[in-house]
Amino acid sequence: MPRYDVVLFDAGETLLRPEPSFPELVVALLRARGVDVARDDPSWIDRALASVFRAMDDLVVNREHFSTSTERSRAFWTALYTRLLAELGVHDPDARHATYLHEEFSKPEHYALFPDALPALRELAAAGYTLGIVSNFEAWLEVLLDRLGVAPLMSVVVVSGNEGIEKPDAEIFRRALDRLSAPPDRAVYVGDNPRIDVRPALDLGMGAVLVDRRGVHTAFRDSTVVRSLEQLPAAIR
Repeated sequence: MPRYDVVLFDAGETLLRPEPSFPELVVALLRARGVDVARDDPSWIDRALASVFRAMDDLVVNREHFSTSTERSRAFWTALYTRLLAELGVHDPDARHATYLHEEFSKPEHYALFPDALPALRELAAAGYTLGIVSNFEAWLEVLLDRLGVAPLMSVVVVSGNEGIEKPDAEIFRRALDRLSAPPDRAVYVGDNPRIDVRPALDLGMGAVLVDRRGVHTAFRDSTVVRSLEQLPAAIR
């Protein structure tokens, strides 16, 4: 008998990502407005982004509820992009550039699935698993999932922008399980963040798999870790 009946996924940076990459898109969008932040050392923007997203993680863990309404989302992301622009040395006193970045990153056309996502989802569905998504995302995630061809594979989609709660709150996981009539020990959660995805799922009694695409969590031991969704079906059998 398989260990799990249900596989629930995070969305951003697990199944899907900005396309081109987040750093490339930031550079291109700013360049279109006459702001050039490109440098000879391309890793410098990655370092700036890492600093900003560490701060974002802390805010989410502390229940800032950045995606539970359009207003909260706009305020949160504008503040985050303002901080990023400061890290990049861009003067933006009236937040015009930050607001523009938020608007552009809220457009479904700027996102794509990771190449390993759809094959893994199809393999799991063919093997009889019930699939779903639990994500901290604005309500337009459902439009994006449909655009990317993922929606038909999902039996449940629980999005913080619709629910008014966010991970790591256990309640958002419970809602997905309740809608599937699934006990926690028959479900596994797959996400890219140890604190926001893996830890709360484990605390609820679910299984968990950390997707560490960039190999930055080499010391993580709390759950199974995969580098690609290609490895996921074997990891949860």
